[in-house]
Amino acid sequence: MPSTNNLSLPLIEAAQAQKHVTHNEALALLDAVVQLSVKSRDLTIPPASPNEGDRYIVASNATLAWSGYDGAVAAWSNAGWVFLSPKAGWIALDETDNMLLVYSSGSWAMHQPTLHNLSGVGIGASFDATNALSVSSPASLFSHSGAGHQLKVNKAATGQVASLLYQSNWSGRAETGLAGNDDYTIKVSEDGSNFSEAVRIESSTGRSTIKAMRSGSVDIASNAVADVIPPTDGGVVIVMLAGDAQYDAQHALIAAFRIGGSPQLNVMSIGAGFEDHGVQSLTGGSSTIGASGISVAGGGLQIENRTSSAATYTYSFIC
Repeated sequence: MPSTNNLSLPLIEAAQAQKHVTHNEALALLDAVVQLSVKSRDLTIPPASPNEGDRYIVASNATLAWSGYDGAVAAWSNAGWVFLSPKAGWIALDETDNMLLVYSSGSWAMHQPTLHNLSGVGIGASFDATNALSVSSPASLFSHSGAGHQLKVNKAATGQVASLLYQSNWSGRAETGLAGNDDYTIKVSEDGSNFSEAVRIESSTGRSTIKAMRSGSVDIASNAVADVIPPTDGGVVIVMLAGDAQYDAQHALIAAFRIGGSPQLNVMSIGAGFEDHGVQSLTGGSSTIGASGISVAGGGLQIENRTSSAATYTYSFIC
């Protein structure tokens, strides 16, 4: 009997008697295959009491009435099993696991959708053109695979932004990351528009600047003066001369200062190699040869190097 190429549906021949038999058989096969959904794909023995229309994917090494039909679709019809040989591209829903299966290369396998170059993904939420990945849940877990796990935020160029933005009712309140350069910063805002920088860590040196604190260093030639501007109008400063292997305790001091309209310097601890010049403007020759000098002048802090060679001074402000 002639049949169709793909589903092997029987065709009615010319002048055939009892055409309805062939027609009904074809409809029964279509009913079994179209919108295919199977009860299970794990059985090797036919169920004892199948219902009319039940369909199964026969598991490997099947026995009894299913023997020799591994991978076929077994449909219970008119008190008997009808076996349909799948072809590449058939799709079936496994009702037991609620899993979509695809027949390819001679076997059934779970359907694996392509997840490359998607326009977006929404988990508990809808994505949009800006937020291609949108997640709404009580928490998000990124766990290790092997020894550890890295979460990466990349930007294309130094002048761009790679950061984490923390919001309150969809308005930014804090941002941390690389914003407009490669220094690591932490910024805060009370309105979502105007941000104040609280912390900066320089990418080139690792030195940090904190709004209420600031540390750094300054290189000063011999018989020269450097101006250092503190983060506020007043506070405490620690200044040390950096040696080859450690800080020179003789050239170290701790002082309270005030700048602005009424500058003042109150030295609390000072090494024998440091000289306090109060509010005098230093010239590079104000201190004794071999000494270091400090003063409050010019709207900031002045450090003088008279050690007879270029030197590096470190400073830390607590304001």
